[in-house]
Amino acid sequence: MSDVFISYSRKNSDFVHKLDDALANAKRDVWVDWADIGRGQDWWHEIELGVDSSDTALIIVSENWLVSEICQRELEYIRQQNKRVFPII
Repeated sequence: MSDVFISYSRKNSDFVHKLDDALANAKRDVWVDWADIGRGQDWWHEIELGVDSSDTALIIVSENWLVSEICQRELEYIRQQNKRVFPII
């Protein structure tokens, strides 16, 4: 089980890579798409599994995240699963 699932816009990847490194240094198990979705896998199913296996969702709120249909779909699924949500603006 992961400690944290990260939802973000790819346009914020630089920040998320730094956040992922900081969380890893703090011994937190992070679910993030580039590390946890393999090539050829059903990406949405893998996202669902990532949310399901995480205690908390970190939402990297940016203008790009707000207008992303996929990010909004992730948030909807996160909320349906009653996960703890922490927005980072």
